[in-house]
Amino acid sequence: MFQSEKRHLAQHAKVWEQKPNLRLIYSDYYQRILKRLVPGLTLEVGAGIGQFKKAFPQCISSDLFPFNSPDLVADAQRLPFKTSALHNIVAIDVFHHLERPAYFLKEAARLLPAGGRLILLEPGISPISSLMFRFFHSEPFDLSIDPLTPGPLTPDRSPFEANQAFATTLIRQKKNLLKNPPYRLCLIQKDWISLLAYPLTGGFQRWCLIPAIMIKPLLMIEKVIARFIGHIFGFRLFIVFEKMEE
Repeated sequence: MFQSEKRHLAQHAKVWEQKPNLRLIYSDYYQRILKRLVPGLTLEVGAGIGQFKKAFPQCISSDLFPFNSPDLVADAQRLPFKTSALHNIVAIDVFHHLERPAYFLKEAARLLPAGGRLILLEPGISPISSLMFRFFHSEPFDLSIDPLTPGPLTPDRSPFEANQAFATTLIRQKKNLLKNPPYRLCLIQKDWISLLAYPLTGGFQRWCLIPAIMIKPLLMIEKVIARFIGHIFGFRLFIVFEKMEE
């Protein structure tokens, strides 16, 4: 593992242990994911510090690096499974780090049978979040880059290089293309979430502007108002694709 990536993940693990606010936020994310899984084998790609595996021990955890002893060390763009071997693929804060997201989507389409699900939790570029991401977040975003662009994979590329706009561009401009071969993925859910609680916690930054006791009430409020103003204020996208019949 590159030492810089190891330090990055170790810092995330430390912040996770120190911030109950953040753990409450992600517990809500995990419950959203679990409700959308279909019965069968589930793979998590980009397991990172390994927290989804704790919420759902039945899943196969995978990552490019063996930081927290995932079940499998593999590149999400080249997965070592037979065709139609999986029923769910979960990617939490992974898609925007991929160099060629199209390769991952093709792999998901290959590995899922009809009715299988691909679930993504990603940064969402809304009018409000774009301001915060532009000035207060280290990862860049560029809405002009096509996440389906093919090309070679760069050797020794850092897995933490990113374009936070990939998921937003995908669901705004490319969702209809994904219904066609080689993807055959139908968008069945797209929720703008994390309007208040998540940005106020600071995410994986050391700072936090909200006490843990306020997280659950804020999440309840968000679930009511998100359907009306989520596309303006949301910091996250919760996306579910379902594999179509061939």
